[in-house]
Amino acid sequence: MSRLVSWSSAPCGSGKTFRMGRSSCRMVNEGENVLLIQPTQLLADKTFDEEFTHRQDCPPIKVFHGGTVGQVSGVNWPTIWRIRETARRL
Repeated sequence: MSRLVSWSSAPCGSGKTFRMGRSSCRMVNEGENVLLIQPTQLLADKTFDEEFTHRQDCPPIKVFHGGTVGQVSGVNWPTIWRIRETARRL
């Protein structure tokens, strides 16, 4: 299995989050697995609300972090910890 890690550096307001949302939906619809990691809970929630909830082409998405872990079935602290530690090594 190959893994692709990418990042984007551009000025505020240049469309990074918009493109990430559009690309992520397309990739999932094509059968890919996508994991988006953001630095804060607030930003993750805001991105979900603004970039994914209104897209017609977007499959169901789950947001999980310390504030939602009790509400999302199948996600637990060891899972979050493993993802967090993996992201730190990238």
